Order: sequence, then structure tokens, then C-alpha cells
Amino acid sequence: MFRITSKRRFLGYYIIWIFSGATMFITYLSLKLNLWNFEPILYRAVSPIFFAAPPSLYLFFLSMSGKPISNKQIITHLIPFSLSLIFSMILIFFYREDTIRQIIVIQKEITHLHYKSAVKPFSIETVFYLFRSLLGLYYVRLTSKLMSSSNNTRNVHSWNKLFKPIRINLYLVTIIFLAYQILLRLFGYQMNRYYFMNGTTLLSASFLFWHILLVMKDLENPESIFRGAYKTPIPIIHVPEKTLFILKQIHEQKMYQNPLLSVATVASKFSMTEEKFAAEFNNNIPFSFSSYINYLRLINFEKNSNSNYSKEANILNAGFNTRASYYQWEKRQNKLAQQIDPILQNFEQLSNNMD
Repeated sequence: MFRITSKRRFLGYYIIWIFSGATMFITYLSLKLNLWNFEPILYRAVSPIFFAAPPSLYLFFLSMSGKPISNKQIITHLIPFSLSLIFSMILIFFYREDTIRQIIVIQKEITHLHYKSAVKPFSIETVFYLFRSLLGLYYVRLTSKLMSSSNNTRNVHSWNKLFKPIRINLYLVTIIFLAYQILLRLFGYQMNRYYFMNGTTLLSASFLFWHILLVMKDLENPESIFRGAYKTPIPIIHVPEKTLFILKQIHEQKMYQNPLLSVATVASKFSMTEEKFAAEFNNNIPFSFSSYINYLRLINFEKNSNSNYSKEANILNAGFNTRASYYQWEKRQNKLAQQIDPILQNFEQLSNNMD
């Protein structure tokens, strides 16, 4: 574990996230199977672990983005876990009997179909888990913002596909919790807690299992973000100042959105002949002009596709002139990523290492 978290820290964050989520389901299952009758307070003692999940998933993607993570940042993201730990310890040491009584009630509610108890709106347990759901949504927004500024297509694809079940689950559970509490407070509506609590837990477990299945399938892909942990990092490419300037301008000015863009068109913008411009690329960059342009179009398609339009419309809006052209370059995307991502991710660092 030490080796994983030190050399490939992002895998450590992912393991923490999986462990936190699994702990929640294990403790719930323990209550349901009456495994903790001897000391139900243990349920409250381990519950703070649940709060390590949302920030650890964000740190997982932040670490993969290549951005440095300071100890101060880690401590900041541990605040929800620390607050939950303090809150739980207060309940255990100062309200022990009441806490045990509440946990026993929960145990009866999830194991006995016809058991009924007076449920207060926004009780301690409800607020506890509602806060965790809202915390999860907050970190989903942080990660989405991080991915929107990322040029690493593997990371973006992973967030959009592999972690889609987690995002859906957080939104659904939060909506269900809030709707139930509003009905309870405003209209005194009492839902059968057996169905409510077991249903939401089963829903969450199903989405986590869906995510794990997607990850296992993704591991078969040589370009999986998890397999990437064991690859030698791609070295920084030393780029001459003039070439680097051209690459940045093409990217920042979004020239790739023009489906008729050609070497001659770009060369004229930099007051160069077509031959001189082509030589600039061929002599200093390990990929061709068309590879660079179409890779940027692929990124544009992934980041800016609108579900209100057809896939073909989104392909054309990304800068491709035909659907066939898009599929042609999509097959080469993983290979191009290894060559071009270092340029896109490290423009400033590359500037300091220019010839």
C-alpha cells in the first residue's frame, strides 16, 4: 500500500474511495443480519469513514491531472471526515444510550417489514447521510470543473463513462432523501421505512456494482487510466519557441473548428510559406499537422457534445467535415494521446524547457 500511494498516489486515493463506499454497505448489512447485536455503537464508530469517499475521489482525478497536491490541500479535504469523526465521538461519549437506542430502531426498521416508529423530520441519522450525499454532489461539481479544463482525453472519458453510475446515484439518493423529508415535514407523510431505507441502500449498491463492472471491463483496455499507473511517464518534449508558439495559437484560437483548415491557411496566419511551415512541424514535432488538428477536434467533440443534437451534428460542430473522418481519427486517438497530451498539459513547463 505504501508503494502504491507514494509512487502512484492516485491509485491510493481510488482504493480509499472504494474502501469507504464498501464500509458503508458492510456496516448496513451487519445491522440487517443482526451481526452487531453485542455492540451496535460500532455502527456509529465507523460511520465517519463514509465521509472520506467524496474528497478521495476528487483527489484521485486531481492527482491524475498532473497538478501538484500539497499537504495543505489534503488536510483541507479531510475536514468533512474530521467533522464527522468529532460528531460521532460526541454522540458516543456523551449520548451513548440515546445513540444505541437510535441504532437499534434503525436495525428494526430495516429488518422488520411491519415495524413502525415515530420518525421526526430531519433526524440526526437523516441529516448525517443527507450531508454525505450533498458532500458527494459538491465534489462531483469540483471534479466536473476539473475535467472541463483537462485536455487529457483518457481522464475525461473515464469521468464521463466509468464514474457515470456514481454521479447518477448521488443525484437520485439526494432527491429521494429531500423529497421524503419535505413530505414528512409539510404533510406528515410516513413512508414505510423498511422499503425506503432498504431501497435506497440497494440502489446505491447497484450503482457501485455497475461502476466496478465498468472498471473491470476498462482494465482490458491497454489505455485504461488504471493500467497507465504502471507505465513509464511520457517524457517532456523539448520544443523550439517558434513551434511551441504556433501550437499554442492553434489550440487557443480554436482554429481546428474550421473543417476546411489546411497547412496553407495556418501558414498564412503566421506569415510563413507552406513549405517552411511544414518543415517546422516535421523537424520539431513527433506528430503531423493533421494529427494535431484532428486530435484537438476529438477533444472538442468529447468536451462540447450537446445531447440535444445528433451525434453527426456534434461531429460537424467539433470541426470534422464528415462522420467517416471522425471515426477514422477516433481509432488513432489513444496513440495520438501519448504524443500530444504532454504538449497540451505542459505548455508552461515546456516554455521553460524550450531550445
